[in-house]
This record gives sequence, structure tokens and C-alpha cells, in this order.
Amino acid sequence: MLFLENRLFQNSYPLVLGGVVGILFLFSGYSGTFGLGKAEVSTLFAAAIGAGGTMAGFVLTAKAIIIGLGDNSYIKAYRDSGGLDGLLQYMFSAIISSLTLVVLSLAFLIFPSAVAHSTPPSTNLWLFALWAGSFVVVVAHVFRVASTMKTVILSVNAGKSR
Repeated sequence: MLFLENRLFQNSYPLVLGGVVGILFLFSGYSGTFGLGKAEVSTLFAAAIGAGGTMAGFVLTAKAIIIGLGDNSYIKAYRDSGGLDGLLQYMFSAIISSLTLVVLSLAFLIFPSAVAHSTPPSTNLWLFALWAGSFVVVVAHVFRVASTMKTVILSVNAGKSR
């Protein structure tokens, strides 16, 4: 799992995955809304707003847990090793990407005709590709925070059992 612990990989994979999904969406050449009507498209974006807000809330809760463990000797050691700075940066990235998804989804919810019935027709393909890529970026950022938190919590628990 050395590959997963590589800092360059950790910093780049959320954006790379989002970019790949967006590019794949563009190359698919599909310029519709997958047969969804305006009501279903609105529901999709409303759900994305809820999911983005929930993910931002999850990350903020994770940050509160870390702050709550601040006096723990293992958290102090994690801070001294520089790992805590990386985790806090991951959390910041996850919050920003979640809020970006919320803003994009809100814009598409307010202006559904810009996405579903754009002129020229290829415009909605670019907008949906941007939105789909953003969604994948959010999921990857939150996954990165969750996996890093797991490592921190397991190390704290291992220290308590000694």
C-alpha cells in the first residue's frame, strides 16, 4: 500500500479522478440529460446539494474530533511529524470541493434550462461533464479524509491499548 501513502498520489488523485470522469463524459458525446425530464433533473441537483452539504458536514465533524483529541500524545506526535497539517489540508480541500458541488448544483437547479435545453446542444454536455467531474472530486476528497482519519484513530486506539 506504499502507492496509497505517496504524498503526490494523495494530493492529486481526487482531481485526476474527477478530470477522467469529466473527460469520459465529454467523449461519450451524449448531449442529453439521460432521458430525464426537467423535474427529474431538478431532483438530481437537489439531491446533489444535500449530498454536498452532508459531506461538508462530515468533514467538519471529523475536524471537531481531531480538535477534541488535541491533548492526546499520539495526536501531538502526529502533529509533530507533519501529518496533521496534511490532514487539515485534505479537510480544507474536501470542504471547498463539497461547497463547489453545492454551488454548481444550486446554479443548475435555479437555471435548469441552461443544462437541459442549452443552445448549442453541446453546451449541456460540457456543463454535465463539469458537474459529474465535480461530484467525483467531492467523493474522492471525502474518501481521502475518511481514510486518513481511520489511520489517525487506529493509531490513537493502538496507543490506548498499550
